[in-house]
Amino acid sequence: MRLTSLTLVAVLVAACRRDASSEQDPNVDPRTRGRLRFVVQTTGGAPADARLPLVVALHGVGDTPEGFAQLILPTGLRVRLAAPAGPRVQGHGFGWFPLRSLLTDERWGEYIAEAAAVVAPEIARLAQVYPTCGRPVVTGFAQGAMVALALAARPDAPIGGTFPIAGELPPSLWPHARADAGALPVVEMFQGLDDRRVRADKARATWEAFHAAGYPGAYHGYPGLTHSVSPDENLALRDALAATLRAQGCPAE
Repeated sequence: MRLTSLTLVAVLVAACRRDASSEQDPNVDPRTRGRLRFVVQTTGGAPADARLPLVVALHGVGDTPEGFAQLILPTGLRVRLAAPAGPRVQGHGFGWFPLRSLLTDERWGEYIAEAAAVVAPEIARLAQVYPTCGRPVVTGFAQGAMVALALAARPDAPIGGTFPIAGELPPSLWPHARADAGALPVVEMFQGLDDRRVRADKARATWEAFHAAGYPGAYHGYPGLTHSVSPDENLALRDALAATLRAQGCPAE
């Protein structure tokens, strides 16, 4: 699909929180320390200044915002797609926190929560900077999916839905039931059942924790799929985004 009104704007957004531990970390790109770089584009032939649903795409470890945006491009939808670069240099791209294998369970949860605390106000700010219909929605892969889930679990979640691919959360970040259950974002998860990096049982347990806390949504498991994004997943993601945006009064098809 050809993208018209392709802005590919690098939007430097000042973050509201810095990870003090990154000050001495050579893996943190000094150009992005304390801020996030967003690549923003409109899809489906929508004009750059149109009032559109905002879809935020959080890449996985070692990926770039440009690469991930093209991978999960919502074909046939008219949306504003915003993809930030994670604050850490990892491989040929970026990451949101150190590799899971290098962290204790406690520190892993802390890093995910810290990343979500940086991303949350930037999503809210982008929704003000650009003419936006409805509450923003978020998707992500692997590390990005974990941050997307943590965003949904926050009491101040600035989103209407999260659609993680190959994601999980440690129990310390699982959500609790809230009195304002009607305002909870949709949580719809997509998981390869043969993924050895993000295990399906861990992903399923995360979904069940959200479901038990009253979050609407669904869990989709894909037999034979490893740590990747399949065409079937991508199509299901597109349909889930469209349904959630339509429910918000912002049809994107």
